[in-house]
Amino acid sequence: MSLVSGLTMYQLNDFSRRDPAAVLGECLDVARTLAKRGLVHCDFNEFNLIVDDDEQVTVIDFPQAVSTDHPNAEEFFRRDVNGVLKFFRTKINNSRKGGDDDEHVDLDLDLEDDLFDLRRYAPADPDDPGRLDVSLRAPGYPRGGRRAAAAAAAATGDDDDDDDDPGEEVTDDDDVGEDPSS
Repeated sequence: MSLVSGLTMYQLNDFSRRDPAAVLGECLDVARTLAKRGLVHCDFNEFNLIVDDDEQVTVIDFPQAVSTDHPNAEEFFRRDVNGVLKFFRTKINNSRKGGDDDEHVDLDLDLEDDLFDLRRYAPADPDDPGRLDVSLRAPGYPRGGRRAAAAAAAATGDDDDDDDDPGEEVTDDDDVGEDPSS
């Protein structure tokens, strides 16, 4: 673990020295990058997004994260993205009012129509070695791939009962710190 420089977005009271559209774009890029690696954060909000002086965003606090193969992943992804959008639409506009109730900051959001389409970003290959949901054994992984192979092997009697099989369900007794590829 290491110290991350910057402030949580919640702590930022003054966006006059930052480009809100650039910070929002960076936040959305982080959410999409996580999804491309097979993970939905599930608590992607202003308390878990740290912005540094260069407007780079670091996301923290992953205990609730699930696989993009989780049955509710699309709902969670939509909630994460909507939460960040709501934060920018309210907090940023409130911090920029400067006393004039009629002033409204347009973030000039050019959002894609399919921004909320998790399947657009999620990895298609359940065995992709770059998937974070595999290495983290996130709930919901996998919907095929190794688990399907393990089930087929068990059905044919070819199950070697290997404790390191990443396709097995993780229980509270399992060591979740092990590398699933070992």
